[in-house]
Amino acid sequence: MSDHYKQHNIEALDVISDWQLNYNLGAVIKYIARCRYKGDKHGDLKKAIDYIRREILDDVIKVSREKENDQIDTNKAQYEPILRYDDNDEKLRGLRGGM
Repeated sequence: MSDHYKQHNIEALDVISDWQLNYNLGAVIKYIARCRYKGDKHGDLKKAIDYIRREILDDVIKVSREKENDQIDTNKAQYEPILRYDDNDEKLRGLRGGM
């Protein structure tokens, strides 16, 4: 494993495994853990944001199929501040109603 993942007492991979995180949330932990050490802090933080957005999108899509879930509000407007910045993502543009 690269040195930028070993800068802490606990490795990101151990956190991801112990918390049983899915791919998206695991990637968030990975990029946040390494952002100060790899040399592209803002790039890593943007990647973490992208994976958070993907996780929200996955949840909204899943819930819209299930129709019954008290934890996730499928009201698309509430996600607009999170989803706004990437105009090149077709899935997110669809979630925003083509905006």
